[in-house]
Amino acid sequence: MEWRLQTSLAAKFDLVLLAAVALAITGMLAFLIWDAERDARDLLLERGRTLAAAVAAEPLALYSKDAAQLTRLARQISERDVAYVRILGASGEALASRLARPIEIPSRVLAVRRAGSQGIVTFRDASGADYVDLVIPIEARDEWLRSLPPGVRTSRVLGSVQLGLDATAARAATAAVRNEAIAYGALIGLALAAAAIWLHRRLTRPIADLAALSRDIADGDFDQTVLRQGRDEVGELAEALDVMLERLRDYRTQVEDHRRDLEIQVRDRTADLERRTEEAVELARLADEANRAKSQFLANMSHEIRTPMNGVM
Repeated sequence: MEWRLQTSLAAKFDLVLLAAVALAITGMLAFLIWDAERDARDLLLERGRTLAAAVAAEPLALYSKDAAQLTRLARQISERDVAYVRILGASGEALASRLARPIEIPSRVLAVRRAGSQGIVTFRDASGADYVDLVIPIEARDEWLRSLPPGVRTSRVLGSVQLGLDATAARAATAAVRNEAIAYGALIGLALAAAAIWLHRRLTRPIADLAALSRDIADGDFDQTVLRQGRDEVGELAEALDVMLERLRDYRTQVEDHRRDLEIQVRDRTADLERRTEEAVELARLADEANRAKSQFLANMSHEIRTPMNGVM
């Protein structure tokens, strides 16, 4: 028996349904993980903006490139996970910095940033520690721009704050968001699997019942009841099978009636034939007796005639 040809419709439906559910769960998990990483990135940028708020509150120091004031502002950013702080001018030049721990920053991270750019770069220093480099642009507020003397113009982006954060906390936050996304994905996957099982039973069980009923009908059992399965194609199939079964019952009744009629006719003809046979046998017996009587009569007559003739002779 070839498996491919003999596989039931339910098994084929299961394979298609499982493939669809697996594909849906995979796509959903990929999206949730991507969304989680995007949220983690947004959280990092938000933390960077929070840390850079002290610099953003002193736009004049950044505009005038006051190294002493900017150094003081850089030292105010003293959270434990901050490895370094660099305050950059509008052209990307370093105006002030603070190095909280011995760290070798790659040259690509220290490269001049375009004013107004915002980004995240991860790197590993010579000691093997991982860091996240954030660049947060500092924009001047409208009221500060309006407070400048007449004729003095400057761009809205005054500079940027470059922060180096220990990646341990960032990775923990990202992992937490990713794990939450995976948990939600698992719950949704279970819901999809439950829905798939329900759908499988909803669609394939009526078909399996109809298949079993068809086998019983093929074996000659017409005393079956076809349950209506709704108004879809399966329901139409059940209705057609019910009509066919009713016609088969009618045909069976007609055949049985015809067979009974034939049996009655055969029985009547057999009885008539037996009666006629008995009559023929009786007639034959009577004819035989008549022949014997005639022969006996003729013999007696011959004897009676010969006796007088012999006397005369």
